[in-house]
Amino acid sequence: MKTYRLYLLGERHREIRSYKEFDAANDAQAIALAEELRGMETGDLWSQGRRIKRFVSFYQRPAAAAPRLQMAG
Repeated sequence: MKTYRLYLLGERHREIRSYKEFDAANDAQAIALAEELRGMETGDLWSQGRRIKRFVSFYQRPAAAAPRLQMAG
């Protein structure tokens, strides 16, 4: 078993709001557990100094990545 941390990020994905630590047998199991733990929040899954996966929430997309609408005319 390895220890993993799921860091839950703020709206701009620059600050860590909280983290959840758990053990898993491998990266695949850790990804599945992190999916459940994060809910709809954006987060980074880490283990032993390496990022395993970033989970991006549609609802917390950074303003720079949001599409811009243009008015016709």
